[in-house]
Amino acid sequence: MAGCFFAEMSYVDPPVSDVLKGMFVPKLSGEGTVGDAIALLGALIMPHNLFLHSALVLSRKVPSSVGGINVRHSGTILDFVPKCTFKFYVCIDRP
Repeated sequence: MAGCFFAEMSYVDPPVSDVLKGMFVPKLSGEGTVGDAIALLGALIMPHNLFLHSALVLSRKVPSSVGGINVRHSGTILDFVPKCTFKFYVCIDRP
């Protein structure tokens, strides 16, 4: 990831002072930057939530009966789908 970052920076060749300033004192200026910031935040948090949630689901004790598995599965869906749907709409790029 760091290699890709530095390769991209060498290709774009921005002023080093602006890069360092933006790393430590970020600001949003220009049209659409707030949407970009929200999409970036969502893109970073969404995969984390997927992996964390799958680990939490695996750590739950699942009953061996079919009825118990169905109840656990429906509870997981009710817990997970609304969160991911909300994050999906947050990450949609709006012009």
